[in-house]
Amino acid sequence: MSVQKDSDLVEELRKGNVKAYRTLFQEFYDSLCLFANKYLQDFDNSEDIVQEAFITVWDYRKDINSYASLKSFLYTVTKNKCLSFLKNNARKNDLLNGASFFTEMFYEANVVEEETYRLLEKGIKELPDQSRKIIQLHLEGFKNQEIADELNISINTVKTLKKNAYKNLREIIGVFAILFLDV
Repeated sequence: MSVQKDSDLVEELRKGNVKAYRTLFQEFYDSLCLFANKYLQDFDNSEDIVQEAFITVWDYRKDINSYASLKSFLYTVTKNKCLSFLKNNARKNDLLNGASFFTEMFYEANVVEEETYRLLEKGIKELPDQSRKIIQLHLEGFKNQEIADELNISINTVKTLKKNAYKNLREIIGVFAILFLDV
């Protein structure tokens, strides 16, 4: 998403636009579930926590001023809800003694990881059709010759398109790293 689209999304969200809210949900839901699951190790509860986090975003939407603050708010609310859930359930099990997920380093590392995956997935979706198929097959473990056979193209075409696709994806992730440092 471009910077302009990001700021438009935030502005529409602030106005209470349900479509903007739905777009935000679709963009972040999977990543936030994976992020929450790093804390909870329970995907069902992770999904519940993320849904609660989105309700909180809706409740505080008028206070969100930028896309960067929106992302930060989403991850922070999700983390806090996870930690509250763990503390409330700590009496049932003694899981929390010395748990590393209470550290800021654990939080930051997982935010970076999930944002990187989210952006990589988004970048792959934006690749030209043939390049996207090649990268998806490669990520599934296909070798160059297998990809060429699967798509009925030459192995040199596979190599060239894969090289260009990875170059584009590195640029996307590189831009993300710069933007993330500004947050």
